[in-house]
Amino acid sequence: MSHEVQDRIETPLDTGEQCAASGDGAATEAEAVTGAEDVALTVNGSIRRAIAEPRHLLVDTLRAGCGLTGTRAGCHEGICGTCTVLLGDLPTRSCLVLAHEVREPVTTVEALEGDPEGDLIRSAFARHHALQCGYCTAGFMMLALAMLRSGQRRTVEDVRTVASSNLCRCTGYRPIVAALVDIVAARDLLDGDEVTP
Repeated sequence: MSHEVQDRIETPLDTGEQCAASGDGAATEAEAVTGAEDVALTVNGSIRRAIAEPRHLLVDTLRAGCGLTGTRAGCHEGICGTCTVLLGDLPTRSCLVLAHEVREPVTTVEALEGDPEGDLIRSAFARHHALQCGYCTAGFMMLALAMLRSGQRRTVEDVRTVASSNLCRCTGYRPIVAALVDIVAARDLLDGDEVTP
């Protein structure tokens, strides 16, 4: 395969600095060949711009285009949940969404830093030892944030169901469910007498 053809196939996402540098409106040669266009996303309350091809997924655009690497890319099939972000207030697998299709504000795990809800979530995860390798943790934390933002009352069984939507190979889920139950209980959103997972 010639280098020219290989370059067309493997065009990486640009970083934010590269995007800012090409902001004069003139498409680069790579953009012209691949159909890459500027995409503006509202992420964690700020407008972020990146260059993305029509085929680029939100998870990849967040990581490579916006420099927000807290959102992990796991299976790229919507199964594992490591890439969970909030679109609006709904937990969404960012590996199943094309960056150019996003119209809702995006919340990533980076938004938890310095946020009261984020402090509650992070301290519960630490207190219950709800992470080991940490790869899946951001996805579970985004599920916790979604539960808080929904304001919906939940039973422990409801919390287990929410937790079962993401995969973790390290913890056996008990510590994760315990942290999630603790988070929901702290906001007085826990129904029922059972408080242990």
